[in-house]
Amino acid sequence: MIHKLIKHMKTIQIGRKYFIYIFLISFFTSCDIFKWDSSGYYSFSSYIVNKTEDSVRIILYNKESLYALDTTLSPDAKILHNGAREVGKDDDVLTQYLFHDYYNESYILEVYRKDSLVESWHGPARFMGDSVHHFYNYDSWDVTLIDYEYILEFTIYESDFK
Repeated sequence: MIHKLIKHMKTIQIGRKYFIYIFLISFFTSCDIFKWDSSGYYSFSSYIVNKTEDSVRIILYNKESLYALDTTLSPDAKILHNGAREVGKDDDVLTQYLFHDYYNESYILEVYRKDSLVESWHGPARFMGDSVHHFYNYDSWDVTLIDYEYILEFTIYESDFK
């Protein structure tokens, strides 16, 4: 009787030992409980969206003629502007990460339609209110959080063309 009890206790101890190892390994490798609130797990992507009837050419450069972006967007198309960085959950990605130090007053975004310059926006980025649609106006950007990614979009409309 005692022999059976000792044999049974060894099985329980071995089983408990493996159960703890399996539990710890699966908990720390597959469970996102520690990741969802981590400051480095969030990211952001910013886009320039064309909501006009025509294709537009977008040129982003600084006064020293260093081009950061030169592309043509067809109607209802968008292009990645900046992003894919790790950011904190509570960070204001719009003001802290969208326009870096190199986006100072020397950067210009020009929009061309049919080879004619139709709009030119100059930095630096700042708050200008909802009534001013401007590339460097923080209020002109739409910010959406989808899962763990902040999506920032600046949309070019027909009304932007003078």
